[in-house]
Amino acid sequence: MKVIPIEIISGLRGKVCNHSDMYVRQNRRNKAMYTGKLCNPYDGPIGDKQRSLIEKFKAARLAVDAVMADAEKLQEYTEQFKAQKKYSTLRGFIFAKEYEKLNGE
Repeated sequence: MKVIPIEIISGLRGKVCNHSDMYVRQNRRNKAMYTGKLCNPYDGPIGDKQRSLIEKFKAARLAVDAVMADAEKLQEYTEQFKAQKKYSTLRGFIFAKEYEKLNGE
């Protein structure tokens, strides 16, 4: 399905309510709008591996915020970002590099 936004729905995003399994997203770069449905969402307890991944993700996000606040580190990452083609955003590139550090890669 392709949605062509008109003025009345140009700002549509998120879910209708907390119980809804349908969502709408709009890509910031190319303004494409996507819809999706959460099928079989997991509602069980969080295991040790999941908790570990959540903590790594939080740590990487905090590391990205620290890099963005440090002009010297940001400049270093910006130069590396310009030399690659895999990541389309600087923030995504920094996140990937910081997450790699947490995994010891």
